[in-house]
Amino acid sequence: MKGKAPQPLNGIRVLDLSQVVGGPYCAQLLGDMGAEVIKIEPLEGDTSRQFGPPFQGGESTVFLGVNRNKRGMAVDLARPEGQRIFLQIARDADVVVESFKVGATKKLNIDYASVKKINPRIIYCSFSAFGSSGPYAHRPGIDPQCQAMSGLVGITGLPGLPPIKAGAPIVDTAAGSMGAQGVLLAIISRGQTGRGQQVEITLVDVCISLQASLATRYFATGKNPEKLGTETHFSVPSKFFETRDGKYISISAVNDRFWHKLCDLLDLKHLKNDPRFSSNPGRVENRWHLAPILDERFKTRDFDDWARLMAEAGVPHAPIYSYEQAFSDPQVVHNRIIIGMEHPTAGDIKVVGAPIKLSDTPATFRRPPPLLGQHTREILMELGYGDVEVAALKEKKVIQ
Repeated sequence: MKGKAPQPLNGIRVLDLSQVVGGPYCAQLLGDMGAEVIKIEPLEGDTSRQFGPPFQGGESTVFLGVNRNKRGMAVDLARPEGQRIFLQIARDADVVVESFKVGATKKLNIDYASVKKINPRIIYCSFSAFGSSGPYAHRPGIDPQCQAMSGLVGITGLPGLPPIKAGAPIVDTAAGSMGAQGVLLAIISRGQTGRGQQVEITLVDVCISLQASLATRYFATGKNPEKLGTETHFSVPSKFFETRDGKYISISAVNDRFWHKLCDLLDLKHLKNDPRFSSNPGRVENRWHLAPILDERFKTRDFDDWARLMAEAGVPHAPIYSYEQAFSDPQVVHNRIIIGMEHPTAGDIKVVGAPIKLSDTPATFRRPPPLLGQHTREILMELGYGDVEVAALKEKKVIQ
């Protein structure tokens, strides 16, 4: 019987200098697929270590969520000795992931140009809010500012109400995913050319790219999409409906087949041939006439009744879940997207696993998120440092 195939990124070494969510999530995804990831933090730690409460065993739950499968070092990269350590590791590395303020890596002599001199095969992935050049290059920003500036906040929520952003840091996480994709593309390119390259991930660009379908609508019409609450802009009906027992059900009858099924279930068969509603373009144009008819009908039955009927008819539907409900749903449990790990101080922790499922070389979860400086000595010893040198660096506060 043949042994298991090695993971796709076995033998790839990643140096993670990034902080908070985007860059760390990128490095975590690479680690899940077999890469060796070394997280290099400042002596005070990744900023996200202070995000909370809650804390579990003294560890920020934000940090725990995006830093598994990494060994951890704490090094002062503002010191020449710290820069020397980084460059020693980078000489044989494959990937660097960083999210420093634009221009900071050059001042520290750890930028792409500096690393490329000693390692032409390096792939250097840089995260920033607005880009490495241009009028806002030096402006600080994180997920909420990029949601706001990209137009996403402007189309989210209900008309006449204050601006609202997505509840989770979706731009950070999407940027991390795209960063991992960029790194993998650069690895493929390196296999063809023998040369590494720089990968740039700009959060505001990522957020705009997430709105590609609606942006194209704007380019065609010159009109800003309106706020529609729980409705979608390009298919009707697709929204959340309140049921008789005060719960909400998400329904998406995105084509005429589903629309006809929905009309039958709601006992609104006459709407199938109503010229205002007989086609999706008509329903989109007349959404405000259709919505109150459907709203009234959904309030005639309880949620469970509607959910059963929709399931029997095969109409896309779902409940509006809390996290507690979502993570205990039998389909989510079956998908095994939530995993458990044993952390040295936080004990048993649960985190979100890898969303990409490979049949032959699946993701593995080998290491819990590291404590600050947990593996500094171990990694330095691998570089050839002796006990006296490590102790001296620690005494001088170059490492922790």
